Amino acid sequence: RAVPVFHFHGTLDGLVPYYGGGLQGFSSVADSMRGWAQRDGCGATGAEFLRRGLVHCDRWSGCRDGAEVQLCTVDGGGHTWPGGLPIPAFGLTTTDVSASEMMLDFFERHPMP
Repeated sequence: RAVPVFHFHGTLDGLVPYYGGGLQGFSSVADSMRGWAQRDGCGATGAEFLRRGLVHCDRWSGCRDGAEVQLCTVDGGGHTWPGGLPIPAFGLTTTDVSASEMMLDFFERHPMP
């Protein structure tokens, strides 16, 4: 079945680099999101649905089974939880959005079958 995906990522994440690479050879966030959109049968490109402060969010629509693929990027953000407690060693933590609140809304729209 199509799997709904909601991903948050900071562009200055030092543990899982936004643009890929690092010690583990991670894929870029863009490649990962394209992969999820393709597996879920979504449209080829995401469209912005939110812009607030340092955060901008994109959604791929038209997915199979009513799934959604969403990405919220934190410009200059680190490996931190948006709206959470700051951990300076892991980079910038934005308070422009609450990832917890956004995720709860997302899970309500996409309950497990």
